[in-house]
Amino acid sequence: MGRRDALANRERIIESALAVIEREGFDVPVASIAAEAGVGIGTFYRGFSDRAALMRELQLRAYDALIGILEEIKDRGETGLSAIESYLRSALAISHRLILPLHGVQPLVDPDAVMRRERINTDLERFMVAGAAGGVGFTVAQLLVDAGVTVIGTAAERDHEALKAYGIHPVSYGDGVADAIRTAAPDGVAAFLDTHGDGQADIAIALGVKPDRIDSIIDFGSGKRLGIRNVGMYQLDDIRSAVVEFAGLVAAGKVALPVKARFPLAHVQDAYRAIGGPGLGKVVLDIDGV
Repeated sequence: MGRRDALANRERIIESALAVIEREGFDVPVASIAAEAGVGIGTFYRGFSDRAALMRELQLRAYDALIGILEEIKDRGETGLSAIESYLRSALAISHRLILPLHGVQPLVDPDAVMRRERINTDLERFMVAGAAGGVGFTVAQLLVDAGVTVIGTAAERDHEALKAYGIHPVSYGDGVADAIRTAAPDGVAAFLDTHGDGQADIAIALGVKPDRIDSIIDFGSGKRLGIRNVGMYQLDDIRSAVVEFAGLVAAGKVALPVKARFPLAHVQDAYRAIGGPGLGKVVLDIDGV
């Protein structure tokens, strides 16, 4: 077999691995990957010394893809929340190719991988979500984590363990929250999304976040008062398409949308009270039969 054929087989194995992992999960055996690629086990091991070598290559390529996205954003001169939005959209578009530690694989510790991660983290810095356990905050936090962003989220202490399971670094609301955020992000916070209100935008300013990198979708008076953004769903040109896109992400398993309680329409008051109660997820009001 010539070198060109060997390289072609190696690329075929990589593409097949991505397809099988997306379909069956990370524990898929080497034999299944080889079968998907249409090569024998021997050909697989000529391209990769073992399964770990393949996973290493997939992880390095994922880092390189994210670095490429960040470079394109820099070249376009995008900054602030616009840059973060562009990064998320681009990362989601290739999410099936992003074999990363936060997707369930072990992080690489060799110098090449560490260098790539540090480069990505330097560009992304840290993103703060106020109200990370709420419906909107939890969804946005997942998308950011999935795109490789370090996310710190404020939430009630009862929700901390659940947020950690999704790769979100929780801090508690209340007195001392600014100091807790500084401890969690000693190098500073790059951007701040407020989905909670109650003075969170003021905390962002106190943390030194630039006003054009702060967005509150609930405290609408803060825009004029602090010079920050108040950009939410109501400003989308096509809300229906956004909802359909989001439903597709949920259906594909890229975003979790847990339901913590379900009530019949006759118990709407109980449903309303449950919104502020313990548990992560949405409260569903069942209108079947109405």
